[in-house]
Amino acid sequence: MNSKKLIVILILAIFCAGMVMGTASASHTFHKGKYKLTVTDKQYKKLKKTEGYAVCKKVGTVKKTKWVTKKVKTFETWVDSDGYMYKSKSWNPYKKLGYNARYVKSVTKYYSDGDITWEYYKVPKKVKKPVYIAAIHDSRYGDHKIHVEKYYFNPGF
Repeated sequence: MNSKKLIVILILAIFCAGMVMGTASASHTFHKGKYKLTVTDKQYKKLKKTEGYAVCKKVGTVKKTKWVTKKVKTFETWVDSDGYMYKSKSWNPYKKLGYNARYVKSVTKYYSDGDITWEYYKVPKKVKKPVYIAAIHDSRYGDHKIHVEKYYFNPGF
């Protein structure tokens, strides 16, 4: 009976020690918007002491709109072997590229047997960009605190 109590107390002591150690290691968490950055005790001590030291980690991705240039053939004329000239209908580039496309320029190339007109449009494209969060101890803010900043590129700290 006494040994069962000893085992239960020992298990409870191990559980409590694990809970205390788990909260101590995760106590250095920085938040910026919906993202968070967790640093180790060693990194946190170095952040507090060293001027210009930074910890940077990738914390997620975000969708951004990137404008891409597309080339579309809109008109064409040609001469067949009998010498007759044919003209094509004008193609509507907005049906092909979408109505969010923005006109940039048109270029016509003249050949011996006809010509082709190309138009250039800027088209929105969704791309995934990585999100980085950095904890920085920097004197440019005028204080000696740790500041958290969000980047859409790797700042290379």
